[in-house]
Amino acid sequence: MRNKKRKIKHNKSELEDQSITLDIHGFRYKDAEDIILKHIDDIYFSNLHYVRIIHGHGEGTLKSLVRKIMKESSKISNYYSIEGDAVTVGEVVISD
Repeated sequence: MRNKKRKIKHNKSELEDQSITLDIHGFRYKDAEDIILKHIDDIYFSNLHYVRIIHGHGEGTLKSLVRKIMKESSKISNYYSIEGDAVTVGEVVISD
């Protein structure tokens, strides 16, 4: 089952916040996986609402990894692409 793309109203400045952004250009698959999982955990426990991961276009290996992790994560409620499909933004489940 694929995540449905939907229009999300968000504050643009929230998505430009550097604390939510992770750039994984040039990382190897396994290293990127560990870094992404840690970043999502950090964002979740910081009570931030979005995680923004820059993976680039390339061959799509890192993009696929990011979306697989977000799809399987219980900490991400939805995700979508921005900036010409080079960036994936995930909506973080609000922790209690």
